[in-house]
Amino acid sequence: MEQPSIHVLTPGLVLIRNALSSEQQSWLSNLAIQLASSDPTGGFWVDLPDGQRVLNSGKHRGRIYDALSKFPQSEIVKQLCLNLLSKAQQKDQKMPSSDPTHLLLLYYANDDGMYWHRDSDKNDGSNDHPVISISLGNSCDFGYKLIGRQPQEIRLNSGDCLLFGGPQR
Repeated sequence: MEQPSIHVLTPGLVLIRNALSSEQQSWLSNLAIQLASSDPTGGFWVDLPDGQRVLNSGKHRGRIYDALSKFPQSEIVKQLCLNLLSKAQQKDQKMPSSDPTHLLLLYYANDDGMYWHRDSDKNDGSNDHPVISISLGNSCDFGYKLIGRQPQEIRLNSGDCLLFGGPQR
């Protein structure tokens, strides 16, 4: 495995390439699969009245979101996030501290993905606290827009981590 490399794209937006080892990626992927299959609400899927099983957040996207404490092995996931945040803060003094409280798992069934948007709903938490986004599986283009700039994209690979907080949240 290549060593992790930390890139401050702009204050409050940090990319950690190769943030997770292949073992960590496998463990986290298996945890996501376990969560999706044991979720009483259907995990990433919902069953329609006609018996059809579809993704729960659009044609090509499934979503699981809840308090981190409700997930098994939540302390291990929380510590992983805190370690990644600490690495980002070593390179970017604008990245604020945080105590992770929620987990969002997204499953994409194709390469459409989600382009830039701003998390501004009440359930998105404080707009200052960092989002710690870990990529698993196929590579994807992540769309983002810095304040006052044109939309941009960055290629994320399995094991990469993108953190955005403070001035870029």
